[in-house]
Amino acid sequence: MIMSLNDYNNIISLAGTLMIGSTGKNTGKTTLACKIIKNFCNQNKIFGIKATTFKTEREFHHIDNHISSKEGFHIFEENSIDSAKDTARMLAAGAVKVFWLQAKKENLKKGFNALMQKLNQDSIIVCESNSLRSIVKPGVFIMLGNKNNPDHKASAEALLHLADKFIVFDGENFDIDLKKIKLVNGKWSLADAGQQH
Repeated sequence: MIMSLNDYNNIISLAGTLMIGSTGKNTGKTTLACKIIKNFCNQNKIFGIKATTFKTEREFHHIDNHISSKEGFHIFEENSIDSAKDTARMLAAGAVKVFWLQAKKENLKKGFNALMQKLNQDSIIVCESNSLRSIVKPGVFIMLGNKNNPDHKASAEALLHLADKFIVFDGENFDIDLKKIKLVNGKWSLADAGQQH
């Protein structure tokens, strides 16, 4: 995939990627990702990505269907829609393919570049990850919080200022009209972007 690099901070700019991060657990990341995929998959081929960083490779989740396994990162492709896994839910929602990148923090960029070689330059992506925001500037970056848990992980707190929108999940609904999320000519945008919590 052809990726443009910001010369100033070496961030990969991907306008066709919508990234969803969160302040902690139970914030509805996968639920929101699936809603967005369902809303746009009839007119677009959408790829799903989940990216997770670990301190050591011993913490990796060793599952079937790995398509790339190198020192410091593993890439898995989801092939089932019949499980409760986040990646399976994204595939069931209408994504054409879903990948799970697991990487040690220092190998995240190398792993992501390897994953992007499996997609083309026009790929439209819905991605669940906090860690990827450190190396990717997506078309839209959403941060999610749980209405009933105002505490934020320190790693998430450091990303809040980068979010185009902070959305609160109450366990059932999100405090945003999903029609504000747009996909035009392969690029994501968000009405009222920049309104922070």
